Amino acid sequence: MLEHPTTTKDVYRLAQVLLERHGEGAVIFAAKVAEELRDQGDDEGHAAWKRVVKAVIDLIDDEPPEDAVH
Repeated sequence: MLEHPTTTKDVYRLAQVLLERHGEGAVIFAAKVAEELRDQGDDEGHAAWKRVVKAVIDLIDDEPPEDAVH
């Protein structure tokens, strides 16, 4: 099973990689992954990827939290 990002730093690192690969389409990509995990009954994965969606949006808006960048 795929390990999901757990720390804020990991979530934002993944969000940054997704932005580099998909541009603003990273939001849609992450949201689709979250939906797939929910549909598979993976509540932990769904929650983690919902955090990734928010992180991608934060990075697009240039508003990452302090603990994500240090």
